[in-house]
Amino acid sequence: MKRYALLALFGVIGVLMAATPAAARTTVTVENGRMLVTLYVAFQGADKDLAARWVKEIQDVWNGPKGSQTYGDCGHQVVFTVVSKIVPPGEKFPKGYHRIEVKPFDGTETSLPHTPDGQVAIAYMGKTTHSPSQMGVDIDGVWSTRSSAPVNRRNPAGERFKDAAHEAGHMMGLPDYYNHATKWQAKNLMGRTEGRWSVPTRPLVTGIVEAVTGKCYCLCCPPPAQRPALKPAGVDDLQPGLSYRVYEGRFTALPDFTGLKTAKAGLVQGLDLAPAAGKGTYAVWWGARFWPITTRRGGPRRSGGW
Repeated sequence: MKRYALLALFGVIGVLMAATPAAARTTVTVENGRMLVTLYVAFQGADKDLAARWVKEIQDVWNGPKGSQTYGDCGHQVVFTVVSKIVPPGEKFPKGYHRIEVKPFDGTETSLPHTPDGQVAIAYMGKTTHSPSQMGVDIDGVWSTRSSAPVNRRNPAGERFKDAAHEAGHMMGLPDYYNHATKWQAKNLMGRTEGRWSVPTRPLVTGIVEAVTGKCYCLCCPPPAQRPALKPAGVDDLQPGLSYRVYEGRFTALPDFTGLKTAKAGLVQGLDLAPAAGKGTYAVWWGARFWPITTRRGGPRRSGGW
């Protein structure tokens, strides 16, 4: 009984914290008929020019040449924007931001970031946290100043690798779509960072919206008879729901959830411990979520492949 009482306390506090600005890392909102994806990123070890170049790359690549993308088969417009901060060396990262530690590259392999399992990388996410992000929760990573360097060193004005945009995909909930062992690379930005295929496809954009919100907005998703209306939600068209995250471990006090690895996440209709069934010792975080619902006509259609 004590364990369940403690879990309920965690849930109540989680709901209260979810409404504060510090809870935002990657968010999806609807304004004027558009989906707005906002990414909050803090850099430590990068100067203003380098950080600004990475931010511009993320926004330019994810918005594409038309300045926006399309969600699912519904045709909803999606716009990406980045809110960034520079954190001076030695200072703590601000709450509510994905945390990027930037390492200076001196031309040697030893100066490049090394992943927790010992692999050398130009940039990676998931230094101490789970990657990719789940439900918009902040994650941390290590990038090299070599990130997004020119593809051809002899032509610095030519195409650049899209490392920053790729890593931003992880901050928005997307996994990698490549396999070094089999040399497989998907024809999208999460599979390639250079060349004609290193672009955000519609399924990637759709995956971001649903990874952050835990909700499907298209007729192709069950139940096919309903989907949210793309308009600012009013009091009369809201339905309550709760997002949840399950954390495995032994807890005797309220933990800092931002530093914990999420074992399971999703949506429930109330304070329900069923998602944690089968776990030994655990904590559950609940967050308030509200969805404007409207009925639309038409049958389901398939979206394009990866």
